[in-house]
This record gives sequence, C-alpha cells and structure tokens, in this order.
Amino acid sequence: MWIFQYEPLMAAKNVSSATSLQVLTFVQLIVIGSILLYSGILERSKHRNSVIRGTLILRIIISALLFIVEFPTVFIVGFLIYQVGAVGCDIFYESLLLEEASKKRLDFGKYRMFGSLGYATSGFLVSGFLFLEFEVPILLILSVVINFILLFLNLKTPFSSRSSVEQGYDKKKMKLPLSALVFIFCCAVVTTLPGSFGYLFNGYLREQFSLPLQHVTLYVSVAVFIGSCISEVSAFYVVDRLIRKIGAKQVLFIGFLASIIRWALAIVSPNAVSFVATYLFHGINFAFLYIGFLTLLRAKLGNEIVGTLTMRFTFIANLIGVGLAQLYALSLETIGVRGILVSYLLISLFAFGFVVIFYKRLASNNV
Repeated sequence: MWIFQYEPLMAAKNVSSATSLQVLTFVQLIVIGSILLYSGILERSKHRNSVIRGTLILRIIISALLFIVEFPTVFIVGFLIYQVGAVGCDIFYESLLLEEASKKRLDFGKYRMFGSLGYATSGFLVSGFLFLEFEVPILLILSVVINFILLFLNLKTPFSSRSSVEQGYDKKKMKLPLSALVFIFCCAVVTTLPGSFGYLFNGYLREQFSLPLQHVTLYVSVAVFIGSCISEVSAFYVVDRLIRKIGAKQVLFIGFLASIIRWALAIVSPNAVSFVATYLFHGINFAFLYIGFLTLLRAKLGNEIVGTLTMRFTFIANLIGVGLAQLYALSLETIGVRGILVSYLLISLFAFGFVVIFYKRLASNNV
C-alpha cells in the first residue's frame, strides 16, 4: 500500500530524495529475502496461522510507531523492518488461499480477485486522502486498520492444518523442473512490467502531459482503480470459466496479447486520459497469465505444488523488478520514459514468441 505514495511519505518524515532512492534499493532486496523466508516457511512449517498472526501483529506495532516517530533515520530503519513482513507475508497468505482452493477444486480466480480488490481499494484510498489534502502520515494509520482487519479475519477463519501426506510431500523438497521455471519466467516478466512502471508513473504524467501534482495524484488514483478494481477483478472473475471453455493455453496467449496491445497504445497515447485508459488491459494481462500458468503447471505437477508455484512466481517477478529498477537508473536519462515503454512492448513480444515456441516442448516433455 505504501508504494503508491512512497515519495510523499518519505518527504513527510524529512527523508531526502537521494536517501529515499537508496532506501528503495534496500527495500527491493529485502522483499526478495522476505519471499525466500516465507517460501521456506510455506514448505516446512506446521504453524502457518501462527506465522501470519505474528507478522500482522508486528506490522501493526511498526505502523503505529512510524506514525509517531519524527527522526528520519529511525523512520527508515522501521520502514525497512516492516518490509520483511510485508510482501513475503502477503504472498504467503495468497499461496495458502490458493492451496485451499486447489484442495477443494474451487476456481482460483474467484478467490484471487479479492486480493486485487483490496489492492485497488487501498491504492484508491491513499491517493484519495492525498488529493483531499490529508496529512501524508495518515497512510500509516490506514496501515494499522488494514492489518487489524487481516488479523481478525485469520482469527475468525484460520487456514486448515496440513495433513501427514502433505508434510511428507514437502519433506521431499521437490524442485521445479527447469522448463517450468523458464515458463514461469516468461509469464512473470510480462506481469512485472506494470508494477515496475509505477515508480515512473507520476513523473511521466508530469513531464509528458505537463500536469500539476494534484492532477497527477488524481490520475494515478483513477489508473489504480481502473487497473486493479475494474480490470483485474473482472478478469479474475471470468478467467476460470474461460479456461474451461477454450483451454488454459488460449487464455495464456490472450494474456500476452493484452500486454502487447496495452504498451503499444500507451506509446502513442496523445494525452493523460487515453494513457490511463490503457490500464483497462491490465487485468486481462495479469489474471490470464497468472491463472493460466498455474492451471497448466498444476495439471502437470499436481495440486500440492500450487503454493510453491505461487511463491516461485512472485520471487522471480521481484528479481525481475530489481533488474528493471537498475535498468531505469542506467538508461532513463538516455532513452527517457518513452523509450522504456518501447522496451516493455519489445519484452512482451519476445516473451510471447518464446512461449509459443516453448509451449510445444513443455507439453511434449511432460514439463
């Protein structure tokens, strides 16, 4: 949630722009470590609900302390500690949820769409508060409230305990085949692009379309709402039904095509309204690729691997995100944001072409 207005939050706590960029690099590394940590817990721990509750309590305490603290150095340290239990725990929670859905043979998408709805709602609230000129630190109070709600929900409806069969399955420490990892990489790199662009979104709207900061905040809020609340929720709602109708392979390919169309339109958008409208393709891109790859690999590797697949996908996506962030630092002044948008289009085209060729081998070799 904090990433939506990372710069204003750091500025409100008297953290300089140069320092905030350095902190962002550390955040990306911590997120990768966090995903590895919670991935290990997913595969080995018997006390999954206790891990979730402990992390949420820690997040509540840190959020409250960060709201109070005024010293930049202390704020940065607390902010980084929070990240250890942020993305990793969220993906851990999502992995457990999809495991439950897989056991009960329920639609993945209809469960995952609530994650998109929460993401969109929090982003919309954050941008909305700032647009209405609330103080930036109010975001930390919002963080306390959201974590309290998550804690209450887990206490009321905990995840089921693992059976002895599942524990024995985990002890085998099954490694994903190389072909499956390559397949995941191709899907992850395309779904990572929109999130990576979030770091450049505000600046691009200001520079490309000469918008004042208040208008930029509003457009970002609308884009998040369109992309996550409207597009993602709708796409996740229909994706399983569509897979049953036309097949996971076709749905996967539609996801790649949505990414290609989106970035092509973004490159030629003449104004901020048309640029924000390209976020309508975001849900088709993300939901179709995410659920498509899970469905295909679950059919090959079994229901028990769903949680591991989710964690691996997110881990690879965050590695790609770190790489893209370094690419921005090296190339932004040379090619500009427009050049980066062109690179997104080329990456989508290359990944799609590779998967079209790779898919036949994937199917014939039984992964």
